Amino acid sequence: SYSELKNWVKCSYYHKLLHLDKSIPYSSNQFACFGTAIHTACENMLLCRKKDKNKNYSNGLRDFSRKFKTELLKNKIEIDKKEVKELTEQAKNIIFNFKTEMINKFGKDYEVCGVEELLKEDIEDTDFQFKGYVDAIIKSNNTYYVIDFKSTSWGWTSSRKSDKLTTY
Repeated sequence: SYSELKNWVKCSYYHKLLHLDKSIPYSSNQFACFGTAIHTACENMLLCRKKDKNKNYSNGLRDFSRKFKTELLKNKIEIDKKEVKELTEQAKNIIFNFKTEMINKFGKDYEVCGVEELLKEDIEDTDFQFKGYVDAIIKSNNTYYVIDFKSTSWGWTSSRKSDKLTTY
């Protein structure tokens, strides 16, 4: 994941303690819960289309709301109603734009080939493997597109878009 890679770049020992040894407890926040919930909503919308190309998307906002609430409870994060309303409004916009942009970019007849696909590759001359997940694989006009969902609360500035960790 982006955050795991970011931790490794920050300090490989910290990464080891947090992700491998699990000796540092992971602490989430409402923004991480939001990202997880948006990711789930986008996945579910694509899975719905994968099952039936003629069917419209699943209810992305419902999926977001359920997952967001579950993540907040699981991580024992309390936020006020105003912030929930603001984040839900952001989710509405993202979900609407997701549907629109998928059709704008790929056309109405695009095919969902995969969602949350495991990727494992041997790392040459080691006993290690690179492991990751591809959020979505889309086929349009005989071209395949690999998509990795990203969300941010601070916007996509040109410096953020060119950050090596963002564009991995």
